[in-house]
Amino acid sequence: AEAFNQKPFVLAMFPSGNGEKINKPVEIDNKHIILSALQNTENGTLVRFYNTMSSEQTLNATVGCDKITAEFTPFEVKTFVLENGGVRETNMLGK
Repeated sequence: AEAFNQKPFVLAMFPSGNGEKINKPVEIDNKHIILSALQNTENGTLVRFYNTMSSEQTLNATVGCDKITAEFTPFEVKTFVLENGGVRETNMLGK
């Protein structure tokens, strides 16, 4: 009975926004481009995006300190590897 005999507490589920802001690990400027994978691999950090629209889209993204710019055809999926301060486009496996 003692385990259930505790005072209630409240969690702030909707914080005011005051206080220290944390850096976002990934920022994407286009709402039609979706981040579908972010994974550390032996070759670096694998990042995968896809275009959700039936029209061409442009991506400008920041992942950590690296910037990615890419053009997407309709419904295209692109995979990038971030390694040694550089960005390269790769296949779906990151090789």
